[in-house]
Amino acid sequence: MLGDITVAENIYIACGYTDMRKSIDGLAAIVQQQFRLDPFSNTLFLFCGRHRNRMKALLWEGDGFILLYKRLENGSFKWPRSEAELKPITWQQFRWLVFSVGVTPEEYYQNGEILKIAGTYINISELQIAPNEIKENIIIENDEIKKYQNIAFFITDGQCRCTSIISLNSETSELKMVSIPRKLYLNIGDKYGQYYRAYIKGDVEQAIRTLNTNLDMNIQDFIAIDLKTFSEFVDALGGVWIDVQSINATNYSGYIMSVLEIEEPIVLNEGYQLLNGDQVATYCWYLGTNNILDSQLSDVFIAIHKQMQSVDNATLQQAINVYMSNVYTSIDAEVISDGMRNVADYNYSEIGGVGFPQEGMRELIRNGVGDSDIVPVDLESNVIWLHEFLFGQEGYEVSETVKEYSLQIKENVAQYSQ
Repeated sequence: MLGDITVAENIYIACGYTDMRKSIDGLAAIVQQQFRLDPFSNTLFLFCGRHRNRMKALLWEGDGFILLYKRLENGSFKWPRSEAELKPITWQQFRWLVFSVGVTPEEYYQNGEILKIAGTYINISELQIAPNEIKENIIIENDEIKKYQNIAFFITDGQCRCTSIISLNSETSELKMVSIPRKLYLNIGDKYGQYYRAYIKGDVEQAIRTLNTNLDMNIQDFIAIDLKTFSEFVDALGGVWIDVQSINATNYSGYIMSVLEIEEPIVLNEGYQLLNGDQVATYCWYLGTNNILDSQLSDVFIAIHKQMQSVDNATLQQAINVYMSNVYTSIDAEVISDGMRNVADYNYSEIGGVGFPQEGMRELIRNGVGDSDIVPVDLESNVIWLHEFLFGQEGYEVSETVKEYSLQIKENVAQYSQ
């Protein structure tokens, strides 16, 4: 769609000032020659003039560039001037920038408290909803699955990079996990599109509402953690043994280095190996960014779960302290801490985790705007399979909403090939 900047996977801001006489070719040359990045990537690049009242945004849409230009009639943008470099920012920071708040405030006021925004200012503490609003607004009643606690788990770098649904059977303490790809094509509220845009539009609340309505779920709780804190948590555990698969993260080393605040590129090789926190975070980021499905992301969490069970109590408590230092959640902090301390009481099922949609019932389809969607061939059938996997519900009857969405997805996707 012309001018839809929410398709951008990353946002970079050119610090310092840029000659606003430059147009598409000139700005693309700055990106490529001065900052050594690819202007043809799915990235929004932002530039500001010397007087800070004019901003230009450059985005490659797959078949051509779009150039957006904004001029303030009064006031100025709070643009970072300290260095002539390109820095990644989050969607929350972008909103701050547009409304002239700035992109690196040291503190942010929320719910009557001053909260420090750590690392790259990921929007964990920035969220504008209270956790109890999730439970009040977006529950789907389903008596058969009430014995399960379903939790949406988000790893973010300003966007929703990885999403998993963790289902805990309260009677057996068995855990199952389903990974949701960022570019899964669903109903996201007022339109159909890639799932991660629901997070961009409405943060956790809209993301969970999208999962509940499209998948007939009753997710009531969430945990969101940024990549930097996730990395520090893994390091506190002493690293994790993981069987790395399908990795080629070198193209993203510049961005992930900025997010993790490191100076050297992350090196990952395929195979079973002990990974440190930055390596695990990069691997998860890579899996989420590239929409790699099936069990890879679940395997990471199962490996972390096993490591938590194997370390001594002092090490585990140190890791818990790191984890809880910068997490946003609807669950009481003591409940999470107690659950992590008693990690031995919970075990993943024999299958462990899967990816949604199921293999053989999904397609990667070009969407006509230079990107690809992961499309459930038949959403209704996939939801039936999902409920059987998570809750053992054989012959599950999906809701009318899911039936409606399933038909509409088929109609929309059919237009791609016309």
